[in-house]
Amino acid sequence: MENEKLPRHLTVTSAALLNLGTNIGAGIFLVQGIMIRDLGSPGLVIVMFLFGGLISLFGTWSYVEMGVRRPVSGGPKEYLDVAFPKPKSVVPFIFSMVWIFAVMPGQAAAVCIGCGKYFMAAIYGSQENAAATGATFVANNYDYIIRFIGSVALIIITATHAFLPKVGVKVQDGLGIVKTLVLVLACVMGLIASLGLIKSAPSTNLFKNFFVGSVFDPAKIINNFFKVLFVYDGWATINYSLDELIEPERSLPKAAFGAFGACIVLYMGCTFSYFAVVPVSNLMSETAGEIGVQYFAKVLGPVFGGTVIPIMISSAAFSCVMCICFASSRLIFECARDGYFPPAVNTLLGRKSGFDTPCNSLIFFASLSLLYMNAPPPGDAYGLLVDMSGYPQWIFYGLSIFGLIVMNFRDPDPNPKFKSPLLGQIFFVLFCIAMAIMPFVPPSGPAGKLPYWLVPTFGTLLIILCSGWGYYHCTKTDVLANSFNSKQREIENLESMGDDKKLEK
Repeated sequence: MENEKLPRHLTVTSAALLNLGTNIGAGIFLVQGIMIRDLGSPGLVIVMFLFGGLISLFGTWSYVEMGVRRPVSGGPKEYLDVAFPKPKSVVPFIFSMVWIFAVMPGQAAAVCIGCGKYFMAAIYGSQENAAATGATFVANNYDYIIRFIGSVALIIITATHAFLPKVGVKVQDGLGIVKTLVLVLACVMGLIASLGLIKSAPSTNLFKNFFVGSVFDPAKIINNFFKVLFVYDGWATINYSLDELIEPERSLPKAAFGAFGACIVLYMGCTFSYFAVVPVSNLMSETAGEIGVQYFAKVLGPVFGGTVIPIMISSAAFSCVMCICFASSRLIFECARDGYFPPAVNTLLGRKSGFDTPCNSLIFFASLSLLYMNAPPPGDAYGLLVDMSGYPQWIFYGLSIFGLIVMNFRDPDPNPKFKSPLLGQIFFVLFCIAMAIMPFVPPSGPAGKLPYWLVPTFGTLLIILCSGWGYYHCTKTDVLANSFNSKQREIENLESMGDDKKLEK
């Protein structure tokens, strides 16, 4: 295992585009259409997007403080290690294993499916259209073809990050700009349409029908919050790669807030635009086509809006997966160097390749993501993966920010370089507690295809399993003590002692 860290090469712009690239995937072009089937009214969807943006802002604020206070790669793993040092490294271990084996591959798989959905939408429009035009094989195997396209995209992304890292960052940055421009276009066209200037997109009387048909079911609302927060997720991505960020203490606040500010403005404008143009009745069928496809086809016409824009949205999802893979491989790389896996696996996953990349960690992550993408039964795999990855994710987001509160009271920084509001931290933690409890409450309406308790039960059992594994691994074995990072810290301490003695002489 080589001693050098990954090189610092990320600028403020690249870091902002890394966060924004993770934020903007296929989700913003998909989830409003999925949510409306549960919630009934555009007003309720829009309010949830606004509230989700506020929650994500508090999360961004807190994670910038933690990143400035501890500017090292690893993200929440590092913050939890400082906040909860006892039992020895158990809490960050649990977080890391849940993130590596469930949250991040689940997210990558979901976005890859979104990439495939929009690629197919550019060709056929929807599953219904494929059947109507005589493409029987495609219509009957629509879901499997989407997953195949997503799998190919993931393999290409992994190879690019592993063997062409500079190209990978440039492609991320370029596609990040493209998809931001698509969202800007969506907002602008929505404004023009709402003024009655597009004949093919008559007004839906959005504000007149704002809350008409609303379904105020607490269980459904919480379940759909996972989808909203999944779309906003990405505000912490750069925290996993701070070792590669140039001047992280100065660059992190600029990158994180710049990306999030652009994200919330574009998301709210885009969501308003969708419902101002696409009638709710057009969205109630699962096979009728994605909301983004319907919207752009109305405002830009069936050729450009129905073909070119879906290809661009598919590339947006591709870019999002690039960012997820980039950040996740760094977490796996750091965990291996901290000794979180069996010794042979640590050596394999903690090795830097000749291309200055965590190549083995990338391949490992891609393998997990491919499994998640292709394992679910036919149906709405996207929604299932979003919920499955979101439940444990928000438990640990809440725990890490609770850890920040603990650190600030236990070991206050006398001269903090950045400070987030305590009230925002408390509100965020309380919200995460509600997100952990409410999914166990049965919905009042008709049952879905899968049991309502499946997602929270899966997340809870996973955390319990990782807790037992983590306690044994961290307290009953010597793997952590013999890890690469542990030995590096010993060497640095000895060198520091030697320097002190030289100064004394």
